[in-house]
Amino acid sequence: MVKLSLIGWGVPAVLVGSLLSVQQLTHTFYGARNVTLLNSKATNPVCWITEPLILYGVNLSYFTIIFVFNTVVLITVSRQIFKLKKLDNKNKKIPVKDTSTVLGLMCLYAG
Repeated sequence: MVKLSLIGWGVPAVLVGSLLSVQQLTHTFYGARNVTLLNSKATNPVCWITEPLILYGVNLSYFTIIFVFNTVVLITVSRQIFKLKKLDNKNKKIPVKDTSTVLGLMCLYAG
């Protein structure tokens, strides 16, 4: 749990720290941005990334890393399921069960 906490909190902290250190060397790209709430027409200032290129770069790289990691886990679990199926010679007539297991994992992957 400690390792997961260090990764979960450490990687974003390093990213934010590096962005803030680069910001001090160049121009400012992190500051107040007005956000309009959907339920009301009031606007509130929120501290956020104001430079669109950096905003998309940070978000796309984060989502790409998560997508690749989840894809690797899905492929690994699917391979293990089919590898166990090859070892078990009794139930050769039910490939639908394995397919439904992989489809269930894909639903979890999409969520």
